[in-house]
Amino acid sequence: MNTNGTPFNGFLYSGLMNTDQGLKVIEFNVRMGDPETQVVLPQLTSDLGAIILDLLANQTPQVTWQTDDFYLGTVIASRDYPRNVVNGRPLPTIHNDQVLVSYAGVAEENGQPVSHGGRVMMVTAKAPDLKTAQQLVNATLDADVDATAYTFRHDIGFHAFL
Repeated sequence: MNTNGTPFNGFLYSGLMNTDQGLKVIEFNVRMGDPETQVVLPQLTSDLGAIILDLLANQTPQVTWQTDDFYLGTVIASRDYPRNVVNGRPLPTIHNDQVLVSYAGVAEENGQPVSHGGRVMMVTAKAPDLKTAQQLVNATLDADVDATAYTFRHDIGFHAFL
């Protein structure tokens, strides 16, 4: 980016797609709350605070990642997302302790967490292979999420199996 005259200091997330013609850029993001980030950050093994401090001091941070497991996450969205989002629905209670849950569009009503916005939660699993991670996520969604109130996809990751 410096070579192109657009220096950048911070977090840059690139959304890439592997095609027959090679890697193609889908998008660039600098936000840390996107669903893609919610799958990437749990794989960070170095200290995020130290990385941020290094960046603020214009130093190159030492960043390390886990490389042994696969992570897959699926967003739980309001049933009518993105058109007519209904807020105030009780959140699904996830009972599988083998998955991570990241909250996004959530508010509090009468002391209880409820949906507030389109993307409400993400369920992420880690496993030795991508298929197992996908199966963990999909089984959790089917068991714990009311599909009349929320929507989610079962096809996340399926291109990796073709």
